Amino acid sequence: MADREMADKDKEEKEKAYIFHVLMKDGESLMLDPFRGVERLESTLAERTAEGRFGTEPRVEVLTMFRDELYRTVDAAVRRWLSENRFIPRFLASAGVFLLAMFVMAYVLRGGLPIPVIDELAIALAASVAAYLAIGRKELTSDAATRKRVALRNAIDRITFVPSRLLVRVEESLRRYEAENLEALVSEILDPSDEVLDEPERSEAVEFVRLLEDHFNFGRLRKGERQLKNFMTERGAERGTNLRRWAESQRLDFPLYAVYKRFKRTVERVR
Repeated sequence: MADREMADKDKEEKEKAYIFHVLMKDGESLMLDPFRGVERLESTLAERTAEGRFGTEPRVEVLTMFRDELYRTVDAAVRRWLSENRFIPRFLASAGVFLLAMFVMAYVLRGGLPIPVIDELAIALAASVAAYLAIGRKELTSDAATRKRVALRNAIDRITFVPSRLLVRVEESLRRYEAENLEALVSEILDPSDEVLDEPERSEAVEFVRLLEDHFNFGRLRKGERQLKNFMTERGAERGTNLRRWAESQRLDFPLYAVYKRFKRTVERVR
């Protein structure tokens, strides 16, 4: 009982890692998570408590696909962990196979058909590579690899999604921006409105903005906003044409970028 209470206390004290589900236009789902890359998945699950947030509850199939994707990343993480921790033993074993093959062909089989030195090297190298790969496949089913895989999968299975007032606001802003014309959106991007955040929402907002920047590399667009300002000073049809061309060249989702700018400004204000 004491061990369980201590484990629960440690879990509460861990920094939270948020996963955000945002309902996009036409019912598409955007999942923002901190697990991009094998290395980050393992370190995040080990050091932080992962929790899901949503404004509109995601469909079951969306969560299932997301979980399956994380499972595939877990398998890659286990392979990476084995390659780092078992590389030297595997290398030494394959090197031993190489030397053994060379010895057999050079001395044991010397009285048989003569084999050119180049062929001997090729055969020995192929044998050592085959041994290296065979050992790797066997290690994937070892007790250590199984424990690692089960631990990571259990951490994923413990992730639950709960409603978030912040995500409700995000989706409301997104719906509003999706209904606006391009010039109105650009005005909002260049001079974003502010949001008033309650204390519990602030940590979510900081992580939400960071994940948007991470997933879409929005930081690269800061210099490009100078062009937007120049376009907005133009008059007539040329302004709209230049704005659309710029958006297409950047492959930018303007409504989502406007949401990012709105909450980015809010996060910077409350810090």
